[in-house]
Amino acid sequence: TSLVQLQKAIKGQVLMSDELEKVAAAMYDNRVPASWMSASYPSLKPLGSYMTDLEARLDMMDNWIAHGPPAVFWISGFYFTHAFLTGTLVTTLTPLMSLMAAALHGMTPCGAILLCPVPH
Repeated sequence: TSLVQLQKAIKGQVLMSDELEKVAAAMYDNRVPASWMSASYPSLKPLGSYMTDLEARLDMMDNWIAHGPPAVFWISGFYFTHAFLTGTLVTTLTPLMSLMAAALHGMTPCGAILLCPVPH
């Protein structure tokens, strides 16, 4: 990881590579290093704001894992919003589609899960 390597380079324990110099220069200028952005969500924020935002995103995910899905989602906090929205759509529509398919085959919901024939 670049931060660990940068700390070692500053202490003189490893050589300061060109890539580590770029990381250090970006951090000095309060910019997110380009090598980080290649594995990150898109952001134009300065480094300090980026780190605050990253921490909030990680907290959201940790809370979701620990306590289940939240009542309200922070949509812009997701890395790939389209995948979340597609998953939500599929999760929401699957039960409805099952009911519609059952209705086409002459069945009607008669309980939480059971489908019963429609009486004629």
